[in-house]
Amino acid sequence: MTRKEKVMEGAAYWGAYYRQNIDKFVEDYLHVRLKKFQRILLNMMFWSTIFVLIACRGLGKTFISAIYCVVRCTLYPGTKICIASGTRGQA
Repeated sequence: MTRKEKVMEGAAYWGAYYRQNIDKFVEDYLHVRLKKFQRILLNMMFWSTIFVLIACRGLGKTFISAIYCVVRCTLYPGTKICIASGTRGQA
């Protein structure tokens, strides 16, 4: 087995592992420590086809959404993210 094949096999192994353990990817790769509820929200965002988060101020809705977008685009190359807002200033 050549070095390139070993690297590709390792990348496939770790890619599959991190796709199943999103919160570990955020900790290991992005070096971001998440709270327990953020881990649950992040996993729900990945495994649900429809996800709605209604939360009060200061809970980090934008932060968890940004983490989701970064992780999704990293683990699933070719993912397209569309950001929409009510007004141009909010975009």
